[in-house]
Amino acid sequence: MSILLAGCYPITRSKGVVKDEQGQPVAHATVKISGTSAKPEELQTQPDGTFDFGTVEVISHQDPIEIKLTVEKEGFDRFSKPLIFNASNTDEIILHRSAR
Repeated sequence: MSILLAGCYPITRSKGVVKDEQGQPVAHATVKISGTSAKPEELQTQPDGTFDFGTVEVISHQDPIEIKLTVEKEGFDRFSKPLIFNASNTDEIILHRSAR
């Protein structure tokens, strides 16, 4: 019975690609998952700008569910957005060059 129950829990996934304003991949950007509902995770984008967290571990089912994706890279403005709970989040993220 526990096997059947395990399959019923909601799953949130996150993967995507990070590009600049010209559509070029942004390699080695730091991508983070945070929020009160998710286990914090961090990785770097691949040379082609892709990232894949796979299944995001949900640690709290409070209402509302709060899971955030953040992307940072020196020379670019920080990007942040909420992730949709119980879904496969596939994003094309455009980083804008910072004015600094």
